[in-house]
Amino acid sequence: MLALLTLLALSAQDVEVPETIVTAPRAEGTATTSTARVTLLDAEDLARTGARSLPQAIGLAAGVWIQETNLGGGSPFIRGLTGNQVLILVDGVRLNDSTTRLGPNQALNTISTAIVDRVEVIRGPASVLYGSDAIGGVISIWTKRNRPRAEGGWRGGVESVYRSDVDGARTSVDVGHADERQGWVGIGNLQRWDDLESADGRQDFTGYDSWGLFGSWERELGDGDNLRLTARVHRDDDVPRTDKLVTGFGQTQPSDVRHEFIVQQREVYQLTWSHEMDGTFADRMQMRLAFKRYEEQLRRQVTGSTTLRKQRDVVEGGALGVDWKKLMGEDHLLTWGLDVDYDEVDSTRTDVDLITLIGTPKTGNFQPDARYASFGLFVQDEIFSFEPFDVTAGARYSYYDFSMQPSAGREDGNFDAVTASVQVARDVFESSRATLTVAQGFRAPNLDDLGKDGSFAGGTELANPDLDPERSLSVELALDTRGAAWSAGVALFYTEIDDLIGRELVDPGLPGDGDETFMRENIGDAALWG
Repeated sequence: MLALLTLLALSAQDVEVPETIVTAPRAEGTATTSTARVTLLDAEDLARTGARSLPQAIGLAAGVWIQETNLGGGSPFIRGLTGNQVLILVDGVRLNDSTTRLGPNQALNTISTAIVDRVEVIRGPASVLYGSDAIGGVISIWTKRNRPRAEGGWRGGVESVYRSDVDGARTSVDVGHADERQGWVGIGNLQRWDDLESADGRQDFTGYDSWGLFGSWERELGDGDNLRLTARVHRDDDVPRTDKLVTGFGQTQPSDVRHEFIVQQREVYQLTWSHEMDGTFADRMQMRLAFKRYEEQLRRQVTGSTTLRKQRDVVEGGALGVDWKKLMGEDHLLTWGLDVDYDEVDSTRTDVDLITLIGTPKTGNFQPDARYASFGLFVQDEIFSFEPFDVTAGARYSYYDFSMQPSAGREDGNFDAVTASVQVARDVFESSRATLTVAQGFRAPNLDDLGKDGSFAGGTELANPDLDPERSLSVELALDTRGAAWSAGVALFYTEIDDLIGRELVDPGLPGDGDETFMRENIGDAALWG
């Protein structure tokens, strides 16, 4: 790999002012947080990896493995789980939505490294704080900002990285300004990757193009109040599904002659209000309000077929999150809050006969008029009255509701769950600390499980609106040790998942014809340890 890095810094002042780390109250570490459970990567850490994408950079962190079906993918595995069993957050708002797929997906690759300030990787269940999907763990991403400060001024930069293995480059440009009352930063990035050159030659059907825009503006309102607006747009064009277009992956010939996502575009517009309170109800709070839109367009032609399938899925929705924090005397630090999320899905499909060029409308990936809503309340208490032990205990109530309009008649339903966790830590030696964690996890079936008919393993996959939620219980014992210039952590964990959702063969079809039929089912239980 050949890398070229160019940095240009412009400033009206020579004074360097360190940035204050701003986060959501629920995302702050506790007295019982173990370094064996949490890894923090800042922008410099990510840049030092030399990785082509954010998934590749995060994949170098301990306990994270990245699966890449193509250059445009990158799905994180944490403690043996991925897809909709690992939660991804950006600025405290869920990147996972009601269509996040079972198994590996490309969601993490829709975040450019150019806009990332830091990443927090949490290994193990975090459903008490974040609700559904956080069974395997959480990847929490915080975007760059230019905070108001008296020693501000203008800033700017250009970064360009060329990689010979894909004969492509990534370039980003940023500019910003800050004074004592407000600050802003804007970032544009462009990527173009050609087909991958591997040790045995050129790997066809791998390259794609991408671009993104990001803006952050914030203003100090006085008395500890801060208002921040962010907007981000990321688009990937012509991303091929490599495993479907080449031999291997269990197939002696490519299953498809064309399989590419011609558009993958994500937009998020977010307002964040941080407020210092008088201490009567809480010491401080943060509110996050976001509008989200994701569009995916697929073109697919199966090998031997003369039909081109054109699919388009659009997910639009909103999210509201509120956190409060309050110190109760000397022995309790309370954090509590709520979440509301809502999605609507529009899905269309047209099959085009490549001989007659006649298009026939079909039912889209997701059932018509598909909607999905969720609500959650949580509380967490850090307790310091059990010396020499520190204790963190929490509980959450979650409620989910869905509806859709298939041809057979309207389907709707709901789920709810109560999850809890407790974490106990104490010093065991002068520079070592042990932590025991017992935590429940929870994943509500989403529209990908409940209302999406699609293809799988050459056959057909059917949705199932009668699924039960996945529930997990995890036990972890961790030991952290620190030296003068080093630190280390090791953890042992065991996780059981009940009512695991998977695919069940319901019709084998004719041998060798590839016409099997699968259905989503609660296929049983699973145990993972490591």
